[in-house]
Amino acid sequence: MGISRNTSFWALALLVLSAGAGCKTSNAGSGGSSSTSSTGSSLSTDQSDTASRGGDGTLSIQQAFVLADNLFQFDPTINPQSTPAQNAQAIGTQTKSALGSCGTVTVSGTTVSINFGAAPGCMLAGGISVSGSVQATVTSSGGTTTVALGLTSLMIDGRSLSGSLSFATTNGTTFQTTVNLTSASGTLTGMVTIAGASQSFTMSGSVSYAQTDASESITLTNVVFMQGACYPSGGSITLTKGKISEVMTFTSSTPTTGKVTVSIGKLSYPSTLPTYGKCPPASG
Repeated sequence: MGISRNTSFWALALLVLSAGAGCKTSNAGSGGSSSTSSTGSSLSTDQSDTASRGGDGTLSIQQAFVLADNLFQFDPTINPQSTPAQNAQAIGTQTKSALGSCGTVTVSGTTVSINFGAAPGCMLAGGISVSGSVQATVTSSGGTTTVALGLTSLMIDGRSLSGSLSFATTNGTTFQTTVNLTSASGTLTGMVTIAGASQSFTMSGSVSYAQTDASESITLTNVVFMQGACYPSGGSITLTKGKISEVMTFTSSTPTTGKVTVSIGKLSYPSTLPTYGKCPPASG
């Protein structure tokens, strides 16, 4: 997974911010308590709230994986047959190549330290600003190599993110990822499996998003990214809060058109993902 895929991760972060994509607020009386889909069907307050909360949590997850994408490729930077020090050196080499002039990279034994500097920091590929620091520590035990990322005073596009991500692999292509992150609005804990390939990777897993007044689950089901694509080309993301579930489904045409299907309760309708940079392509 190379630097060209960072834009795909960021696209997903943007699109899930509007999990009820195509929805717009309507003035349902003085309280404005309902929303209307692009088809004209009303969404309840709970449905709109589920989309809003889940979008924020998913954005934080995607921001963290943007960083991971810059630090090491899911296929094939990590070699479980190598020593932790050798894998740390490989991560350092990949990181320097991916980040270019954004941040400084230092390798010491089994630890890679990346310092993006004080805010506003610098700019990653895809136009993402980042400041603060990240430390990657490589360990190996029983045939499993683990890369633990620690995030310190990290700001990504003006949003704070701290905590840790742990990527464990036995083959260098499939990673069991433990998520333990804190954003400005809540905490995220859970497991995500990442299956890397030479031209794509797939994400599946579930993360709990806890805020002071509510909690919600974010489930990624076989979300596929092709190298260099604007948006996912398969799979779905489900946001669940209580009895409310909302599903966004990607298809093979999504990368070029930005179009998805959103299902909320009995309501299902087509929607277009937010644009960013040069995405979707003009021909889409």
